[in-house]
Amino acid sequence: MGLSLEDLELDLQWGRVKGGFHVKGISICGAKPVGDHGVEITSEIETESEVTSLVWKSSVEKRNIVLPVYRNSARQDLLFQVQINSTVDERHIYERGIAFITAQ
Repeated sequence: MGLSLEDLELDLQWGRVKGGFHVKGISICGAKPVGDHGVEITSEIETESEVTSLVWKSSVEKRNIVLPVYRNSARQDLLFQVQINSTVDERHIYERGIAFITAQ
């Protein structure tokens, strides 16, 4: 690949993706998964994804929204941030406080 870590960003994709790290138990608060790596606002408080893949992508392939991934629902420990797609205005995503949670 020939890229430095500064040139890479972590991309979140729903389901199993070849070359990705597969994680079970990641939930998204205030939204639901849509397509391969998108979200849509929902009235549900929390939606759990069966399997989520984390994939290193070139920062040139930018997604339109960056969301935090927290250790638990208290949101005290930010683990990292991931990029996703959404057809919803970025402002609405941030106003709703949409975030990923790794454990209960």
